[in-house]
Amino acid sequence: MNLHTRIMVTGDLHLGVHPSGIPDDLDSESFSPGRIWSSIVDECVNEDIDILVVTGDIVDRENQFYEAWGPFEAGVSDLATNDIPLVM
Repeated sequence: MNLHTRIMVTGDLHLGVHPSGIPDDLDSESFSPGRIWSSIVDECVNEDIDILVVTGDIVDRENQFYEAWGPFEAGVSDLATNDIPLVM
């Protein structure tokens, strides 16, 4: 029996907005909020995380649905497929 629970916590994803203040050499699609969300989900799956907790804003207030929905839905689906509960 496993007596340890591995929990990943993240927050303020702000899906659907392009972050500001990123140096030009790092300002690429690989650092977009959607890609970071995907990386978080991949890390949960690859590292056998038991629970993912998301705090703060998931989507950006200015662009609440259009750009945010696809990446978020894909991540939630991957978590569910791998039996990783999502707590928000």
